[in-house]
Amino acid sequence: MILGAQQFTLRRFGPTRYSGHQPLPQSPSTSVIFGTFQPLNGEELQLLPEGDRVRDTQKFYTEQEIRTVNELTETPADELEAYGQVYEVHRVERHGPGAPLPHFKALLVRKQL
Repeated sequence: MILGAQQFTLRRFGPTRYSGHQPLPQSPSTSVIFGTFQPLNGEELQLLPEGDRVRDTQKFYTEQEIRTVNELTETPADELEAYGQVYEVHRVERHGPGAPLPHFKALLVRKQL
């Protein structure tokens, strides 16, 4: 269990479907995910592309699988609802069986709604 984990809502989308050349709207499936948000440190902030440094970007640690966009299957990235905001998964690192605690570390960027 990740220390300090809280419950959030995870939205997961399926592959994009089309009618002719127009993408069809889709409803995501929702589930509960447990994890913890943490701010980026100065070094991590500097590694972001310049335009992303001014956006609300957070680290998220979880033991559950979390997904970024898949351009091959045209599947949108997962989204998390947290603290009255919606965050999109931009990058995921998997820390697997060799790690003391297998987990996923994701970078989430707040969506502008």
